[in-house]
Amino acid sequence: MKNKKLFFLFSVCCLTIFSCKTNLVETNNLDIEEDANWKKEALHRIDSLRKRELTIIVKDKNGNSIPNAEVKINLDKHEFKFGAAIDKDVFNSPHTEKYKSLLKTYFNSSGFENALKPKRRFSETEAKAAQIIPWFLENDFYMRGHALVWENRKNMRPKEKKVMNLKGITNKKKEEKVIALLSQHFTHALKKWDVNCWDVLNEPIGNHQINDLADRNTFAYWFKLADSVRQRNNKPDVKLFINENRVISGTTPNTYSRPSEYKKIIQSILDEGAPLEGIGFQSRIKHQFVSPEQMLERLKSFEEFNLPLHATEFEIRDSDIRTYTIEERSGLIEQVMLIYTSHYLVDGIWHWTFYNNTRNSKPWALFNYDGTPTVSGEQWIKTMNTYFNSSYELKTNSNGEVNKRVFKGDYMLSVSYKNQFKYVKRTITENNTLTIILE
Repeated sequence: MKNKKLFFLFSVCCLTIFSCKTNLVETNNLDIEEDANWKKEALHRIDSLRKRELTIIVKDKNGNSIPNAEVKINLDKHEFKFGAAIDKDVFNSPHTEKYKSLLKTYFNSSGFENALKPKRRFSETEAKAAQIIPWFLENDFYMRGHALVWENRKNMRPKEKKVMNLKGITNKKKEEKVIALLSQHFTHALKKWDVNCWDVLNEPIGNHQINDLADRNTFAYWFKLADSVRQRNNKPDVKLFINENRVISGTTPNTYSRPSEYKKIIQSILDEGAPLEGIGFQSRIKHQFVSPEQMLERLKSFEEFNLPLHATEFEIRDSDIRTYTIEERSGLIEQVMLIYTSHYLVDGIWHWTFYNNTRNSKPWALFNYDGTPTVSGEQWIKTMNTYFNSSYELKTNSNGEVNKRVFKGDYMLSVSYKNQFKYVKRTITENNTLTIILE
């Protein structure tokens, strides 16, 4: 029997639950004041982590400084990943051009909600995704692949379900058969899709039926399999993530122990030498909400792994328990964006639902079907423009210089003086001094 059987995690004792519960800061009052301490501290961390000093010196061809030259600094792409998940019909709409404009303006990362999942292999949904993804690659979007495996019958294809329901065979034989079938999606998806990272294992806390059969840690096996397939297909830079829900944002009683359960699963995979290279937190808010301080503490508790962290499925959805006011929805969008971007290991946040559909069945989306922003979309745009803007129009001082602290990312810089113009592209990741010569 394997020495790290994971499913004792799910019978966590009452003492552990009580311990986690007492540390939870659950609130019905959102702190949305501009001078709130949490916000000032988050913005300070963001400035330190995400920004660098840019100095531009403008000279003529003889080396003389040019005062009063006009300098435009335009951020083309943040280094930090601001993402939105999309569906198969995103470009099958009369509003497609509006969607494309919004995506290029407010996002630099994306991924499909369902199109790359095992159930969609060889389907019409997958075929539509294949037509869509080239636009994102041409526009240099960072793309997440979701997902390669869930260990649960409900998430399997018919042949796999049939094997799981077989009677009269040993667990070991059943495990071997179903793993062989599930492995087909690894071979198919890792080869077919040019994405930057994959959710290799999705929601393992509640999806572990194959591991229940096995005398080995199948969670680790999936990462080793993904690694061998990416190497075989000459894609060594594709990063391998784990993904789980209700870890950072969970508030209901059965979620109090989830951060510790998730960490135990992650550690068990790493202990087997498997290449787990990033940690995903779905971050969907549906019931109550935790304070920004508690969100940050939960993120900090994963620093022990020193791995990239992604907020993979962020959105705010009403439920039978709670209907969010406009103020709460707006405040939570801002809170989650600022807290995640202020942690040094986080390098991306994805809103799960980009636009609503014609049936109006996804009102929690960022944008209505016609491309106009919802309350959540208005706040996403406001947060981007208020706290993550890095485009400026300046004039050089008497020494021919401009200085600005800017977000790390890709820039188009333009300088003009009288009838002279110059355009320069630069990627800013460190403090940078750039001399531009006007001929």
